Amino acid sequence: MNTLKSNNRICSSFLYKTFSITTLVLSFAIQANAKAIDLNNVIVENRPVTEKSELKPHVGLLTGLATPEGSYRSSTEYGVTIGYQPYIPFAVGLELSTTDNNTSEGREALDLRRTKFLVQGTYNFGGGVPVISKSYVGIAVGPMLESINSKDNLVIGTMPTVGFDYPFMLENGKNVSMGVNARYLVSSSSVPNTFSLNAMAKYWF
Repeated sequence: MNTLKSNNRICSSFLYKTFSITTLVLSFAIQANAKAIDLNNVIVENRPVTEKSELKPHVGLLTGLATPEGSYRSSTEYGVTIGYQPYIPFAVGLELSTTDNNTSEGREALDLRRTKFLVQGTYNFGGGVPVISKSYVGIAVGPMLESINSKDNLVIGTMPTVGFDYPFMLENGKNVSMGVNARYLVSSSSVPNTFSLNAMAKYWF
């Protein structure tokens, strides 16, 4: 049991450090390139969409590791997303995802399952700075079904997020992208909050 707790703390520490490093890298990259580039190219000018391609509709899959606070073990998170960009550089979308976390406290301990249906808004960066030009920050809010020992509760989840998508061109002229997404889920209930780090695959129409 002590070994499981230790492993969970190590994993939580690793994820927290990864999130911190990702945020710092983005921050330092902006600062390091501030003198070499026009920051107006990073902070994209707000404007209406004028071409169909600028809507950037997409569907995506996510999978990664979710680590709640407290004694819950880390587990796989997986889900689907859809979204588009109605007004440059802002995007909106929906996410349906789930996690199933057990505890390390023994057979009688509580198990936690969360199913999230969230509305997400993001701000997309631009310009020519590596990583940052494909990055975004945002927040997602919506209903969430929390199940503890098969007892269901409908609550509200709030989830700040940061990530990036690296695009690849397909033979048919469409794009796919691979990226990383880090987020922190806050529940309106007393159930522990969760940090997760996910790989993202998206198909852009």
